[in-house]
Amino acid sequence: MAPTEASSETFDVLIIGCGPVGLYAAYLLGRCGITTLIIDKHTTRRGQPKAHALNPRTLEIFKQTGLDPSYIRNKGIDPRQVDVVRIVSSFYGWEFGQLPYERQFDDVKNLTPEPLVNVAQPLVEEYLADQVAKLPSVTVRRGVEWLNATSIEVGGQKHVQSVLRNREDAQESNAVSRFLIACDGARAASRVVLNIGFNPVNAAYTTEKHHVTTHFEAALTGKRTGILFFTMQPHGVRAFIRYGENEWVYVRRYDPETTSTATFDDATCREMIFEALGRPEDVKILSTTLWTSSTKVADHYTSASVPNAFLAGDAAHTFPPTGGLGVNTGVGDVHNLVWKLVAVLNGTATDELLQTYETERRPVAVRNAQQSALNEANMDRLGQTINPKGIQDGDGSNIDWEDAKFKETVAQAIALNAQHFNSLALQLGYVYGESKDLEAERAPVSDFVPRAVPGSRLPHVYISSAGPEKSILDLLSYVTFTLICPSSALSESFQRMVASGLPLQLSKMLKVVVHGLDFEVKEGSWTSMVFGTSMTRAVLVRPDQHVAGFPESMDAVVELLRSTLYMSQDI
Repeated sequence: MAPTEASSETFDVLIIGCGPVGLYAAYLLGRCGITTLIIDKHTTRRGQPKAHALNPRTLEIFKQTGLDPSYIRNKGIDPRQVDVVRIVSSFYGWEFGQLPYERQFDDVKNLTPEPLVNVAQPLVEEYLADQVAKLPSVTVRRGVEWLNATSIEVGGQKHVQSVLRNREDAQESNAVSRFLIACDGARAASRVVLNIGFNPVNAAYTTEKHHVTTHFEAALTGKRTGILFFTMQPHGVRAFIRYGENEWVYVRRYDPETTSTATFDDATCREMIFEALGRPEDVKILSTTLWTSSTKVADHYTSASVPNAFLAGDAAHTFPPTGGLGVNTGVGDVHNLVWKLVAVLNGTATDELLQTYETERRPVAVRNAQQSALNEANMDRLGQTINPKGIQDGDGSNIDWEDAKFKETVAQAIALNAQHFNSLALQLGYVYGESKDLEAERAPVSDFVPRAVPGSRLPHVYISSAGPEKSILDLLSYVTFTLICPSSALSESFQRMVASGLPLQLSKMLKVVVHGLDFEVKEGSWTSMVFGTSMTRAVLVRPDQHVAGFPESMDAVVELLRSTLYMSQDI
């Protein structure tokens, strides 16, 4: 049945995909009172593969926007259980070495108030779905497929008209929205319809990798702690991911040219698990999923043919799983995009602001793709070091693992993987508008040094508080800009400007907090880094916690607001 005009509905934003990125986008829009329709062609959540870690930046973002990191931590795994990555011959076999897994403990709290947490993605999706369900302006429809979209004019403004199909009864309908956000995953149909290319970030990353993932329950013993167990089998690297006390995911690659997908029934997967464990165990298989990874980034994050349509999450970028950057990058995407959409919808910014979504977020995806591919290559190199090519069809028993030269070579190969599991500079250190090529610079992604420059995340510092411990990040609003003043002088100047006729719409976009009045910092170097050594400048922070600039007068504040929002001069 073709859609009819009578069947058309209107929303501010339509979101394709009820994964974590789509749900978080719907949550942000709903909190801002934006009418939103989020759809998914699947009626239930899909199985593995799923992410298992939320990094510090994602947790900071969640906290700023009303989600509770402590709730998520309670659903996750005690960091003392998942403190290391083990490189082993088999789960119960020889251990070649280990690496620390991320910076999960209090020693990182001088850099972030929210250390990384290991939590299974389905639990995060359930939490997000529950929060979205509480928002009256958000409509969730599962079992609804997005088919097509065209750009139309409504009231002199560009809108997106989408064609949807209910998969239960095959009925089609129209949905008109001011904006469209496509979060429909790595094999997004949206990219084809919107005519957006999706290509490797360079010629070295053209090969897709095929994986089989088995989610299972087993009371494995023998290794007290560890989040990842890379088993260096003669036939290739296999991995176990700890999802809970007795919940695990087994991952390996396969070649579809030589191995039929029908091979991976429960009996075969159980035998593969036993081989990587090094002995049989009582294993309950929950599900097995075949999937493909690639290192690709969309050529553009917006559509030329449908200008108000945007890509986010895996629809915009896919990385190898090595590094855990996929979902976390997607959360950063919508955190950047949604405040801009809201500003345009509310009339406080022009559509020109939306062009900055691609220019700011795409370089982040490229760098994360490059690092993920490097991580994958280094892990493969480690597997080949332990099991050289000539013996990969044997059982490896002719290797003297006690040989001093062999142990030194393996230790060096393990050390090459350290940044795989410690990428704080990637997680917290990206600066919008700053051009850096990870491939060219090879800067250590583990070395995060906070910076206060335009485009950087405002550096974290703890502030004096009568209640629970607070970060300066806790003072930043997602619905307004925040002007942090070194003293009351600039704040008083702002109040005088409002009284003398500052446009109400402009003043509503600004929250002012004053050092020494609204907060005190617990670490002195933060003030000189942010306010300058002479303490004469303020810092204007965008809704997404990134620095807009460092004005020294209220006239400069107004000009910076106007330029950042691409405001027309009559606002």
